[in-house]
Amino acid sequence: MKKLAKIVAIAAACAALTGSVAAFSACGDSYDLTVSGSSSVTPLMQELAAKYEEETGIRIQIQQSDSGTGISDAQQGLNDFGMASRDVKDTEKGVTSVKIATDGVALIVNEANTTVSNVTSAELYDLYANGTAFQGISAGITREEGSGTRDAFGDLIKDSTGEKKLKDLKTLAKCITTQNSTGNVMTAIQSDTKGNTIGYISMGSVAEAKTKKCKTVNFEGVEPTSANVMSGDYKLQRNFNLVFNTETGLSDVAKKFISWILSEEGQKIVVEKGYIELTDAELTASEGVLK
Repeated sequence: MKKLAKIVAIAAACAALTGSVAAFSACGDSYDLTVSGSSSVTPLMQELAAKYEEETGIRIQIQQSDSGTGISDAQQGLNDFGMASRDVKDTEKGVTSVKIATDGVALIVNEANTTVSNVTSAELYDLYANGTAFQGISAGITREEGSGTRDAFGDLIKDSTGEKKLKDLKTLAKCITTQNSTGNVMTAIQSDTKGNTIGYISMGSVAEAKTKKCKTVNFEGVEPTSANVMSGDYKLQRNFNLVFNTETGLSDVAKKFISWILSEEGQKIVVEKGYIELTDAELTASEGVLK
């Protein structure tokens, strides 16, 4: 049943041409594993999958969408793993989550902006909620509904009292536009040659963003670096998780792959690509889920 569901999902993705990212081969080829979900987790997963295929010959298809879709696919048995750049919500039943890394949420502007180097939570809240400009920034970019990055950003950005969260708002200001992937956010910022727009992306995508005339700005006086995320000083951070269907569990192939991700070799790739490896306690917790 699970294998049939994966075949159907692959065929649907090919027919719809929805922009899915196949890790190694064109539509029509068979895969040993299917992974779908978060566009923030996708770049890291592509690196992990490429190395794992090189070592084992296991073929992994990666379908890029968003965290909500990745989790929903896992609930329906349409993938082996769903990628989620946030934790599973209480309302999302029937899936088991395994943390594989920590990521920072980086704020970016076009390098044409020479006035802003640091922003506060209150400034961001006022821009996204009320359209209040600051330091030459008069517009913002958010992610689509279902995005784990949007969920994390909305949960962490609060007003000046610290009581109101951005995610609790039903609507955002008119100066806020929506992009449906990390790549589209970077492209939109690159196109903003006046430098008056701010957006947010996975910290692991910062190196790519810099090639697109984007630069990061500090948050509450702290630079978005791996060391600052690890220390907890940089507060805009969230978990990268893989989720799977609790009832059907993991195939032997899937279990070996995620165990490899949690291994020293897998976690080394996590660090090399700009993300934060699991602490000993987090590693023990993730490994415990698989037993």
